[in-house]
Amino acid sequence: MSHISNAEWEVMRVAWASKEVTSSYIIDVLQQNHDWSDSTIKTMITRLVEKEMLASRREGRRFWYRALISEEMGQWTCVSDTFAKICVTNHKSLIERLLLDTPMSLKDVADLEKILQSKKSEAVDEVVCQCLPGQCSCHHH
Repeated sequence: MSHISNAEWEVMRVAWASKEVTSSYIIDVLQQNHDWSDSTIKTMITRLVEKEMLASRREGRRFWYRALISEEMGQWTCVSDTFAKICVTNHKSLIERLLLDTPMSLKDVADLEKILQSKKSEAVDEVVCQCLPGQCSCHHH
């Protein structure tokens, strides 16, 4: 997946929410919360087509757009790219923070408990830093 800006991410969220959308619909949705001009939003749509994140098709004078990657794949790529930039020794504390800040149902909690239970069989004694010396502050070098 190509890198997309935060603003382009907003466009993708509109595309993911519907099977197919027009640029007019994307503009209407985004202008509810953003002070972006029509041309700015159309530029973001064009960039996303060029990055092969959106497909476009013309029907008369209208252009229709649909996402070329699933929302789940887009989210996973974003999260995994972020975690790849962070020392592996800090992942647990970040996950803890996410767990504390994330609203969950009882089923969500039960599902996560099952995952943690299954992780016990592959757990290591210590997570080892894989950063280059001078690249993090975990002092494991």
